[in-house]
Amino acid sequence: MSFKLSITIIAFISLALIVTQSTTNYKGVSWDEKKNLWQAEFYVNGKKSKCYFENELDAAKKINQLCKNMKISLKNPKPLEVLNPQKKRKGISI
Repeated sequence: MSFKLSITIIAFISLALIVTQSTTNYKGVSWDEKKNLWQAEFYVNGKKSKCYFENELDAAKKINQLCKNMKISLKNPKPLEVLNPQKKRKGISI
């Protein structure tokens, strides 16, 4: 059951990613003009869910957290590494 659910979720996330890629550099993230907020859009059990954030990076982190929870590959691995302000500097974690 969980395997079938994971495949369904992956398929829906992939579909959502195609729709939202043109508005942002992050997969699964788009701008909601009505709410004036960034949204992370995903599907769980075939039902669309959205979370809203004031910045694009937090929305991308939410998508990655969902991927981690489902044990699938991250949708936004490199941009988060580059833009993460808590990146290690000279071997010291900030």
